[in-house]
This record gives sequence, C-alpha cells and structure tokens, in this order.
Amino acid sequence: MLRIRWAALLTLLCILACCIGQPVKADDVSVTIGVGDTILVVQGKTSPNAFVTISRDGAVVGTTNADAAGIYSQTFPAQEPGLHQIHVVAQTVNGRQTDTISVIINIAEHATTTADIFLPPTLVVGQTDLAHDEPLQIQGETCPDCTVTVYIDDADVTLVAADASGNWNASISTIGFSSGEHSFFVRASDSLGAQSYPTTLRRFVLQPPLTSAVPGPTVPGAPGADGKGLSIPVITFPPGGITWTQPSITVRGTADPNVQIELFDDQTSLGSVWSNSNGEWELPIFLQSKEYTLRARACYAGVCSPLSESLFFISKIAAPLRIELPRSAFSIRKDQPLDLLATIQGGESPFKITVDWGDGSTQSSNQSNPQVDLSHVYTRSGNYAGWLEVEDTHSQRSKVYFTVKVGSGVPIVPMAIAFGMVLLILGVYTVLLHRHKKLNLKRG
Repeated sequence: MLRIRWAALLTLLCILACCIGQPVKADDVSVTIGVGDTILVVQGKTSPNAFVTISRDGAVVGTTNADAAGIYSQTFPAQEPGLHQIHVVAQTVNGRQTDTISVIINIAEHATTTADIFLPPTLVVGQTDLAHDEPLQIQGETCPDCTVTVYIDDADVTLVAADASGNWNASISTIGFSSGEHSFFVRASDSLGAQSYPTTLRRFVLQPPLTSAVPGPTVPGAPGADGKGLSIPVITFPPGGITWTQPSITVRGTADPNVQIELFDDQTSLGSVWSNSNGEWELPIFLQSKEYTLRARACYAGVCSPLSESLFFISKIAAPLRIELPRSAFSIRKDQPLDLLATIQGGESPFKITVDWGDGSTQSSNQSNPQVDLSHVYTRSGNYAGWLEVEDTHSQRSKVYFTVKVGSGVPIVPMAIAFGMVLLILGVYTVLLHRHKKLNLKRG
C-alpha cells in the first residue's frame, strides 16, 4: 500500500510540473480561448496616400495613411462596447481636406465591429456668382480611376472620371438652369459601384440674362455668333463595331475650337463638354450592356450643327467583381496554421489571387475556381493586418482586409484540463487512502 501512495504522489507531482513548469503571460494567450476582444476596425477609401484622422466621441484615437489605391484601414483593440460617434477626415497630398464624416456605430462586445467609410471627394469651387449660361468650374481629388457624379438641385447632371492619381475636374454647363441660387454636391463611386458619402451642399448663383442688346463674349477661334461655318463634330474614338468590356469609356473627337459638344446615344443625351483651343474634346460615360449608337453635334451661341454620322459599338460588361470573406478577424497560436477562406462573386475567370499575410509573406496564384482556400503559418507572435486581392480577366479588382492575433503562450484550455486531472487524481488518492485506513482498522 505504501507503493500505491508513492505512485499516486509521483503522478501528481509530474502533472503539476507540466502545468507550472512554463510561465504563461497574459498577452500571449489567444483571445479565442476566452470570450474574445472587443475590436473596432475603421476602413474605407479616399485619395491616394492621404493622411486620415479618426476620432471617437470627439477625441482623436488614431491616424493612418491611405495606400496608393486610396484604401485605408485602422484596427483598435480593447474598445468599450456600446454606441459611439466616429469622425473621419482626410488630408490629400496636395493639402486639400475632405468633409468630415460622422457616423454612430454600436460596438459589439467580444466581437469585431467594422465601420466602412468611403470619404467624399475633396471639392474646390471656382466662381460661385455666375453670369447667365456661364459654366460652373469645380475640381478635386478622390480614389484613383473612380467616377465623380455632380448633383445640382438633387439631380445628377454629369459624370467625371478621376485619373490614375485621383484628380478630377469638371466644367458644367448651366444652360437651361433658371436664374437665382442653386445647390450642388458631389460623390464618388468605384468600379464595383460602391458610393462615397456626399460632400456638404455648396451653392452658386446664376444671374439673369442681359436685357439690352449687348453682344456676347468673343472666344478666339470660335465661329461667329450667327453659327455660320459651324462644323459637324467627328467621333475619333471608339472605333465603330468594337465590343467594349469595361464599365466606362471615354469618347473622343474633333470639332471647331471652343464650342459645346453634345453627345447622344441615338436620341438619348449622354452629356456635354467644351472643345479645347485645338478643337479636341473627350467625354467619359458609364455604360450598360447594350448596343450604342453614338452621334455628336456642336453648339455655339444657341446655334447647333447637324448631328454627326452614327457610330455603333457593343458594350458587354462583366458582372462587378467582389470578394465574400466569411471571417476577417482571427486569433491563433504561433505555428498553428491559419486557413483563409473566401468566395469570388462576379467577374470573369481566370482570376489572379494575391494575398499579403502582413508578416512580410505574400502569395500569388491563378485559378478559375471561385472558391479561395489559402493557408499560412505565423512563426512569431504579434498583431498582423493582411489583405486578399482578386483580379479577373478584364482587370477588374476587388480587395478585402483581415487581421490576425498570434499568441505564443500555453493555451488556457489545456491548462484547465491539466488541473482537472490533478483534482481527479487527488480524489482517487483520497478514496484509496480512506479504504486503506478502514482495512487496517478491521485487521486491528
């Protein structure tokens, strides 16, 4: 019986040594073992490399820089759950500032709450006291290759394409607008159709027409006010008969210098621009999947040329590309594999898959299957921010972001099991000891 006692004690000491032989730090424990951290992620789009300031309940809690695509993201752990007011504003590399966007969000306890804030374009306005029929000149910055829609009196009046640096400008005709005050705002949209928050309302005043017989302004190189000699515009791009797969196209052409060009799809107006001093003009338009019949005419001083010859082309747009990520926040231990699963929606295969794991490792592959299944092992503990990007055969791109917390300590659950085993062995030992005493009493 003495041997039984020593065996039980030896087993107990071994288990205790396994449990306490290695110290466990609180910051090394994976949050998925317990109830989980309360995390806030603020992300969105703005102009390239803009400086983004994020405030919560009136106090600045973080700053970050957007990347070259205008995408920004900041993760805030250990947040207080409940309703909070988030303010986001960005300053562009040219020193312009967006309007401040304020949202009320409910931060969920022991979960990751994401605030997706697509900031409005910056907006610089020229003259706001305009003569009758004088165009409104505006410009600004937004995400690269995005489209800016200008709304006057709550009606969209024109689309403007931003360039690869996010810069955009527009000269908006006021012909047909009544005299007096008008309000306007702009908002951006990306290739997936996501829209930014609108800018705050701006205003301009359009003066009434002159009642006296005062000649209009003379534009060098423009035809006379009687419209004599007004040439019919020529559409030089796109070429007739092509099939276009992009969601937008910039129509280009030639005409007389400094005249208004009106572009039509059959009888439907697509917009208007001014030709430059060389007679060149271009107008970006958003497309639907259909056949287009383009025609253009030139106008000056209320006189318009006949419509140009029809130019036909087919627009065949692939479904917008997006990534569905069922889970975006992970907590694992060091050397434990992370499985990243995603589903590609829309677009046209084959797809180019690129993932940045956030620890200096990247991975690229090509596939036709819309199901993405990637795996990675982190060898160091810490907090990591990664992204997954998909590009389809038409160069449409979609990008999502994820975060990973990697711990290095002994997990809580195995420790709890070990201590449970200790208690069980102590109980067995107590029962055996009690029975041994009873047997000795009987023998005595």
